[in-house]
Amino acid sequence: MTAVFHRSGAGCGGYPSNPPHILIAGIGNELLMDDGVGVCVVRELQRQGHFAENEHVMFAEIGTFALDALHLLEWADVVFVVDAMRAGGPPGEAYLTTGTEIESGPLRGSLHHLDLLGALHLIPGPPHCPRFIILGVEPARMEFGMELSPRLQERFPEIVELALEVAQSLVYESSVPTPL
Repeated sequence: MTAVFHRSGAGCGGYPSNPPHILIAGIGNELLMDDGVGVCVVRELQRQGHFAENEHVMFAEIGTFALDALHLLEWADVVFVVDAMRAGGPPGEAYLTTGTEIESGPLRGSLHHLDLLGALHLIPGPPHCPRFIILGVEPARMEFGMELSPRLQERFPEIVELALEVAQSLVYESSVPTPL
């Protein structure tokens, strides 16, 4: 599967933890079909047992409750988010971007990302700004329903594989793959 890649950016500086703490977060609403793709992908990665023995990696099914994730954001040096993202591509297209580009750049496809990024401002104490990497998936249908659309079901194994590739690059190389 190919992803539309955007330039990677760092958080506010180096990583306080060595190796860095990496949060792999699925966000979205599972009651709205493809809006829940992020939660489904993270659940599948966890089911497959990836990073089970790595104490520096945590999975979280955040859903739409960004405020409930404040303690996870405080823990993390890197937050890898998987979510549905409307950015104008064909259904199932994957976009890899950063939190900075979501806040100020061309990809403003999900309110969930802004909620999660905005939650950082609610953490008490000195500013904490983990590096955000976002894998957005173009939805086909976002209406009431508990299943992914047929198009996303078809692409789901490829989306999971891409998410695993990105997660592995963060965990083992502390970098995100860049296009050739």
